[in-house]
Amino acid sequence: MSKKKQNIDVNLDEKKNSKGEVVQTLKIGSELIGEITTKESGMVADYRHKKTFPVKTVDEGIQMLISEYNLHH
Repeated sequence: MSKKKQNIDVNLDEKKNSKGEVVQTLKIGSELIGEITTKESGMVADYRHKKTFPVKTVDEGIQMLISEYNLHH
């Protein structure tokens, strides 16, 4: 038997932190999945403050965070 497809609400919010860096927060539903921070040296994807990944683009960061979420959820 196959499962029904479910709609999942994914949100990406942008803000600046106290250091002036742009931080994009990824949420699935109301659950915080991770953050993508733009630093002078590049971008970093942070999965629930447990793992960090250097990424080149926001899209790559989103893919990394969602894949980590699917792996551990």
